[in-house]
Formats: sequence, structure tokens, C-alpha cells
Amino acid sequence: MKIVADENIAAVEEYFGDIGELVLAPGRQIDSELLRDADVLLVRSVTRVDERLLGGSSCRFVGTATSGIDHMDTDFLTKAGIGFSAARGCNAEAVCDYVFSALAALSCQQGTHWTARSIGIVGCGEVGSRLAARCINLDMELAIHDPLLAPDHPMGALLDNYEKVLASDIVTFHTPLTKKGAFPTYHMLGARELLLLGRQATIINAARGAVVDNAALLNWLKLNEDATVVLDVWEGEPAILPGLLEQVSLGTPHIAGYSLEGRLNGTRMIHQALCRYLHIPCKLINPCSDDLPPIPGAGSLDDLILSACDIRRDDAALRMTASGPQPEVAFDQLRKNYPPRREFSACNIAIGELDNLIRKQAQALGFRFSFPGTHPENVPAGA
Repeated sequence: MKIVADENIAAVEEYFGDIGELVLAPGRQIDSELLRDADVLLVRSVTRVDERLLGGSSCRFVGTATSGIDHMDTDFLTKAGIGFSAARGCNAEAVCDYVFSALAALSCQQGTHWTARSIGIVGCGEVGSRLAARCINLDMELAIHDPLLAPDHPMGALLDNYEKVLASDIVTFHTPLTKKGAFPTYHMLGARELLLLGRQATIINAARGAVVDNAALLNWLKLNEDATVVLDVWEGEPAILPGLLEQVSLGTPHIAGYSLEGRLNGTRMIHQALCRYLHIPCKLINPCSDDLPPIPGAGSLDDLILSACDIRRDDAALRMTASGPQPEVAFDQLRKNYPPRREFSACNIAIGELDNLIRKQAQALGFRFSFPGTHPENVPAGA
């Protein structure tokens, strides 16, 4: 059995190396010639999987180690009888961590701390629902827009119309990218919608680049110097619209979900799906170490967040490479060589070094706590 896989899939050799002949390649270089005699294809978001890629191949199963599937022609896969699996929700916690890292990094630019600002979440799926739960635990004013969410959903009472959500102080996007159906998300934040935002609004897009009309956003930013924008995804990436990176407050190379846990979750989920498809036993692998040293106590919630996940480093790296001779190649290299990042839930804090308010807020964000000389454990905020 020949398995062609994106070389950037985490622990791909550990999970798939003994199932068949494993051929690794950069995701953007996987082509029909490489797949002609392949039985299995494993990808990430940079590989477009459609009839042009797989037509005439012997491939019978495709797995994507990503939650989003806009790079997959699922209609073609179904018609061709090719098995398919995605890793829905694999990195949802990591993306939530990214949002709070962005807010912590921007905190010095805001007159009011972000915990006291209103937040609007567009899209209440795997990421949006988890993000909403954390915001509720932080007692933030919250509104959600998701026309596909059932009213009886646990977050249903917070549903509101799009215009109301856009009026929030912070607006963060967590939708799939769709161009069809009753509620397409392509360019759902365009020139008209941008006019509904406040002059001091904070926009975060960690979903898909084309959810936001990048050209319209650039024009809007030139007229709204008080607004703050955080982009992890870019329309047309790895290319970035000229001038846009210079205008945004924080820009990162599509790494919001790139925690170690999130990446390994994606690999594990497609491994399990392939094993079910082939009717073979699944491996039990734990490449993550749980023995992490405690994070020192911090003087503020922002300091604590940034000690665990500081996307300002990713912003600096992207800006440095964007001015180089091959910025698109550099964009992919930043993703390929992304340093290990652990999720908040994998970090533990020395509980004796935090005041009660910060401890309560940190617990709401998913951090673990440890008493000196003990193993990490969840400790009630008032302990």
C-alpha cells in the first residue's frame, strides 16, 4: 500500500509508517503524477484535492489533518467512491488560545481592558462554541452570529443578527469558507459590513482568509487608524495583499491552530479513520509530554497568557520574512518550522504565586494549577 502524505503532518511517520510505503512531500508539491499509483492521500489545507489531482489515480482514501475542508472537493470524492475523513475540531482549543493571546498582546493599545469589552463571535462551531464558553466564564458581554445554529443549542440564547454582532468592541471570525448555500461566508466581511464596525473596533480572523475581503479591509484600515486588526489567515495565501501586513496590528502565518496538541489531534483522528476504513487496529501513541514545568505567577492575566502563547513573536517573524526576496516561500517555511507551542490546558501555574482574581480568570481560560511540590491538578479558583 502506498501512502502519500504532506511532510508537515505531525508525527506522520510514527502513525502511518508501518501501515504501508510512506511517501512524504511538501503539500504544495503533491501532484497527480505522485499520486498515480497511491492508495491513500493525507493532506493539510495547502493541497487542493479534486478531480484534477485524483482523476485516474488508484487512491481510495483521503484524510485531511485539518478541521476545515474548503480545500476538498467532497462532491467529487463521493462520486468517485473515495473514502474521506477530516479532523473536525482537532485544533479548536489552540485557536481559542490564539484569540486570547492576540487580545493580551493588544491590551496596551486599548483604553479599556479586553475583559471589560464586548465581544461578537461570528460562527459557533467547534471553535466558536469553545471560545464563547471561555468568554462566559470571564463574564464578558457576548453576542453570537451563526444562522446555522439551532435555537435550542446551549449558546442559542446568545444568538443575534450579524449587524448587532458587528457592533461589538471585538469581532472574531470562526466560520468555514463557503461560496454556496443559503449563508455563504466568502467575503462576509466586505466594504458594506466594515462600515458597521466601530472606529475603535478590534477584528480577528483566524478562520479562512477569504472570509474577509482583504482589499476592502486594506482600504478601510487606511481610513480608520484607531481600529486594530489581527489576521492569521490571508486571502490568496501564501501571498499577502501588498500593503495589508503593514496596516494590521498583528499578522501571523496561518498558525492559530498550530499547537502541538492540535496538530497531533489531527494526525490521530485521520489515523483512526484510516484504520477503520482498512479494518485494522489503531495505534496508541502519546508524543506529547505532560511533565511541563509550572509557569511562574504573573502580575496580570495578560502576562500569564503571553508566557504560554505569545503571538507577537510570530508577527515579528512574518514581518521580517515578508520583506525578503521570496515572501511566499518564507510564509510556508514559517509554518513548517513552527516551534512547539502547548495549549493552555497543558500548562500549569504555580498556584501560590497568583492572586485570587487572576487565578479565577486563568482557570476560566483552561490553565491548570499546581501547589509547590505537587503534580499539576485542577484546583478551584478560591483554593
